[in-house]
Amino acid sequence: MRNAMTPAALAAAAGLWFPCLSCDTAALDSIARSGGAIDSGVSVSKVPVATGLEQAVAFTWAPGNRILFTEKVTGRVRVWRDGSLLGEPAIDLTINSFGDRGLMGIALHPDFSRNRRVYLSYHESSTAGDDPNFDPAGFQHVAYFTLTGDLADQGSLTRIITLPLSNGASHDLGNIRFGPDGKLYVTHGDHNEPPLAQATDAGARYGRIMRFNDDGGVPDDGPLGPGNPTVAYGLRNAFDFCFHPITGVIYATENGTTVHDEVVIAQRGSNHGWPFVEGRADDGPEDPPEETAFAAANPNYLDPLVDATNDSVVPTGLDFNPGEVYGPQRKGDLFYAEWKLGVIRRLKLTGPGLDRADPPLVFATGFGNWSISDLAFGPHDQKLYVLTPATLYRLDPR
Repeated sequence: MRNAMTPAALAAAAGLWFPCLSCDTAALDSIARSGGAIDSGVSVSKVPVATGLEQAVAFTWAPGNRILFTEKVTGRVRVWRDGSLLGEPAIDLTINSFGDRGLMGIALHPDFSRNRRVYLSYHESSTAGDDPNFDPAGFQHVAYFTLTGDLADQGSLTRIITLPLSNGASHDLGNIRFGPDGKLYVTHGDHNEPPLAQATDAGARYGRIMRFNDDGGVPDDGPLGPGNPTVAYGLRNAFDFCFHPITGVIYATENGTTVHDEVVIAQRGSNHGWPFVEGRADDGPEDPPEETAFAAANPNYLDPLVDATNDSVVPTGLDFNPGEVYGPQRKGDLFYAEWKLGVIRRLKLTGPGLDRADPPLVFATGFGNWSISDLAFGPHDQKLYVLTPATLYRLDPR
């Protein structure tokens, strides 16, 4: 995630309410001015599911009609169960929340029903308590704890991956997910050292999406060779990713500098160009010739699926639509969020390799600027759930 959310934005997001897409005319006008086409023929109501969160970043479903949330600044994993957000967190970590840092990703082990493991990515404070200030001595971790009922088992927190924090406020450890192969996938920004994103040695950890065993070990079948966790590299600051439900291929949101925010397809061993290419390598005569030359010299280079070109939209969460709740024509489409304007876009993939797409359409808006951090389709009702700093919403078709 590129920017820390301000208290003003948090308060604004908590108070917004638009009952359907067509109600938020000001936001739609703003999107229209930026060239975004509207997804016509669908109308949704935005229904609050969980309220009272504090700068929530990510969520996941758990058995027993529960949803687990990470809170960036508090370091708490919150539990929603049977219609209520519980007062006591499952676990409360001591974290450093300077800039992009804090408690970030959350994922359940594929065999959660047996081992009860909940995995987290977070930035640890080196002081005695939660610290919002720059901390040069802290570390970042991927860890898991075991959950009994709604609470972490005492002493069960186990760190499996540890890395030093960057010298800045951003581009560190990001989201985590288990893939269809049962492996743990982890994003990491470029550590505020852009050339590190092009490293391909087994020790490289920055500017990439990586793949690990559930104990933090490195599988021996990676695309860059045994002992190398890299799946895709050349990324500046990938926020989130998901897996295509049929092919298993990774689709990720990538945050550019002040331009060229992207949605990318992270193939095995793919290079996405950063810091030598932003956006597409050859998108017109104004493009630097160095970008075209880089693409020609690196056969594993991949252009982005979506490029915001000269705009900064800050893409965040994304997921594939598994059903026909919003109409059969939208089944299988990729939905992704833009944090800057609080917009959800729908992307229809095309081509035999699903490596091209029609222009993205605005599916829903009205969440407020600097708002959406995560989204996912419900595993039971197949409706879209959207997370803002204080509230999880469900989008019901009208």
